[in-house]
Amino acid sequence: MLLLLWRAKPFAFSGTPPTVEAGGPYVAEKDVATILDATVVLGTDPSPTFLWTIVSGGTGTFSDDSIEDPTFTPDSNGGYVLRLTVTPSDAETVFDIAILEAGGRGDYIRHWGRRRKH
Repeated sequence: MLLLLWRAKPFAFSGTPPTVEAGGPYVAEKDVATILDATVVLGTDPSPTFLWTIVSGGTGTFSDDSIEDPTFTPDSNGGYVLRLTVTPSDAETVFDIAILEAGGRGDYIRHWGRRRKH
């Protein structure tokens, strides 16, 4: 019986990742579009993919969740945590979060501070 052993090398990225700042904190009104003003400094990949998602809070709509600076329309009042994820083809995926408060007095923003990175 012949037994072959194979050991894979760990995958290593060769490029430089981008830096991401999702911006904010944002204040919005329910059912009114607000521009999300992110800053992305590209790494070695000139065209990484972008993805905005709602991490917590209510529901809402992005004008286009695959661009750097979409608008976001919250469907309800309250605090939202939004995440911008940037995925280059040659480096690690990076992300940042933004805090948005729809309606209200800004209590959610004061609780969270400017931004938390995870």
